[in-house]
Amino acid sequence: MRLLAGFKKAVWFANAHLSAQRRARRWGTRICSGTVLLGCALMTGCHGAAREPGTVVVILESSPNNLDPRQGTDAQSERVGPLIFDALVKKDVRYNLAPWLATSWEQPDALTWIFHLRDGVSFHDGRPLEAADVVWTIESLMDSKLAGVISSKGGSFDAVDRVEVRDRLTVVVHMKRPDPGLLFNMSDGLFGIVPRGAGSDFGLHPVGSGPYRFVSQ
Repeated sequence: MRLLAGFKKAVWFANAHLSAQRRARRWGTRICSGTVLLGCALMTGCHGAAREPGTVVVILESSPNNLDPRQGTDAQSERVGPLIFDALVKKDVRYNLAPWLATSWEQPDALTWIFHLRDGVSFHDGRPLEAADVVWTIESLMDSKLAGVISSKGGSFDAVDRVEVRDRLTVVVHMKRPDPGLLFNMSDGLFGIVPRGAGSDFGLHPVGSGPYRFVSQ
């Protein structure tokens, strides 16, 4: 996918894992004949070099300020983020929360959340996405010293006491106090799972598990 930001800067993505049509139905967008050019009517010189099949060109109002979903808080970052990264839960058109990477979850008590992850999900570099990656993502938001990530999104997890890996596909979140907004803060646009070990410069070369793979910027 090619995102033209500010009419000057190009961000390239390549389709990954699922077919464009299958993922497009999930986004409520139809991708026809492998290539869609969005907004070309607004541009001059849109007849550039031939593009690979499966390429989508999208015009954004400005460049995303950070492609690390832990740090990108502007509108454009939150638009692009869900294309590269997967969240634990996904919002529908009515903002109801539905399973996504987390296929199910339960609350055995008011201060404990247990998330069961989808099996068979991989990052774009081939590494499997597992509970340890979810724990790293949350802990790096809670503690800026862990990965050198400073983000206002850390405040969304102020009520979290600690996060643990129960097994390869199970994450347990222990709360300091009940937080009815926790699930929403783990939804697409606000949250995305990064590989364990991802540091402060991760936004320069993001690796996610979403429908599009980052190639270059």
